[in-house]
Amino acid sequence: DYFTGGDNTGMSDYGNPEWFDVETPMTEFVGAVEVSTLNHHGNRDATNSQFVKNLSPRVVVQQTWCSDHPGMEVFYRLAHLNKLDSCDLFATNIHEETKVAFGPWFVKGYESMSGHVLIRVLPGGKEFYVITLDDETVEITVKEVFGPYQSK
Repeated sequence: DYFTGGDNTGMSDYGNPEWFDVETPMTEFVGAVEVSTLNHHGNRDATNSQFVKNLSPRVVVQQTWCSDHPGMEVFYRLAHLNKLDSCDLFATNIHEETKVAFGPWFVKGYESMSGHVLIRVLPGGKEFYVITLDDETVEITVKEVFGPYQSK
């Protein structure tokens, strides 16, 4: 199972109205998945604790494009609620300044911090691979293959 929620938000504090948290009711309906993207690129207003607990993904893909992705709170929730040893993180473009600001423990938390992320499900759907692709050249080449991961 694969979940992607686009720019959905999950924060109902900091002065936001309660309805601003669309993640919690959505994930109560969706349930556990094998792969999930981070809502709102992993920004601070998304990927709340209930999102992580309810989806409990084995693989997380973060579509990053600026230096404040992910929010440190989001990485903390993934690291401590999902225990990182049971959740592999892949990002499309973690900026160098983010790596410096967050430190080496943050960098060690990711399987890959750059490139296209391809999820390849084998026929029958029982297992899948994560393939990172080099996106810095005209010819896209495979950087690394992760897996196989087992579907639930």
